[in-house]
Amino acid sequence: MKKTDSSSEATHKGMTSFITKKNMIAGAGLVLIAVLIFMYFTYWSTPGEKVSKVLKHYVERADKALMHDSLETALQLYFQAIDIDGRQTTLYGKIAEGYYLAAERHKQENNTAMYNSMLSQSIYYMNIGLSKDPANPYFLYNAGLLALGRKQNDSALTEMAAAAAQGVKAFYLHLFLSDLYNEKEETALCLEQLLAAHELGPDDPRVLFNLGEVYYRIGNFSRALKFHTRLVELFPESYEYKAIYAATLWKNGSENKARNLFNQMLQDPNVQQLQRHHVVAWTLIDRDVDYAWGVRVAHVTADTKQDITSLDILGWGYYKIGDYRKSVQYFSLAYDMKPGAEVKRRLEMARAKLQNTGS
Repeated sequence: MKKTDSSSEATHKGMTSFITKKNMIAGAGLVLIAVLIFMYFTYWSTPGEKVSKVLKHYVERADKALMHDSLETALQLYFQAIDIDGRQTTLYGKIAEGYYLAAERHKQENNTAMYNSMLSQSIYYMNIGLSKDPANPYFLYNAGLLALGRKQNDSALTEMAAAAAQGVKAFYLHLFLSDLYNEKEETALCLEQLLAAHELGPDDPRVLFNLGEVYYRIGNFSRALKFHTRLVELFPESYEYKAIYAATLWKNGSENKARNLFNQMLQDPNVQQLQRHHVVAWTLIDRDVDYAWGVRVAHVTADTKQDITSLDILGWGYYKIGDYRKSVQYFSLAYDMKPGAEVKRRLEMARAKLQNTGS
């Protein structure tokens, strides 16, 4: 009996050990299956040209870096994306775009060698992409960028508009197109492109500012206020944005609130008198808020006859009021102190008005 019990116990332990090993093997199998399922859905689940989740992650990060002008980071991420799947020909277009933007940055810095180098890289990767997929509309955008760099704006507009019409969505595509349409005074198309850029970069200050400007220009002050308010929220220290916000408030019917804000700016001890008077006076005059008040503010810093900016503002203020004789007087003083193309243009405008009206 004892032997039977011992044998039974041994058998039970053996069975337990076998079951445990079996469970471990089954568990390992489940883990492997889970890994394979994860790999499948991550890398192989989407058919054709649709990017994998990992690839999409790299591209999204790269697009964001490009939008924020972190060009080196963007290019590194695009190259990593190509390492994952070099069949995605749009990636070559994005790399070409990144090198073009880098070239333009070096052009602004007067670094000719780096400009030429970056531009060559842009053309190189665009050509690689074209050789792989000549029908990809992203390369129309690349061609538009090159035309823009050569100041061939009509060609740039044609190429970029074609890319957008074929479904290309890129932050700078929409931003550049909005500028090109704005130059042609095609406000509706400019606005359409700015809204597309805003969808991709909702807090980009360039887009917020330009949207506010377009809506302000067409008299839709409630819409302009939305974007100018966001600018002030993002950049509360900016005097220029604060003044624009106050002007839009005024135009939207909140005159008292706007007036109080302008007065607070004029009395701000943390900002130099010259700066705060320049910003407030220019905003009141140029945005057609209150010409007389703007002229009074500008006189505070211009009466010494030594501040060219105040003299320029006064020339513009009197022009808006319709006193062209005084406008010519102040524009002439400003031009004599420092000749400039813009002052000259406005001086000629004032002289023409004075000649036609006699006052």
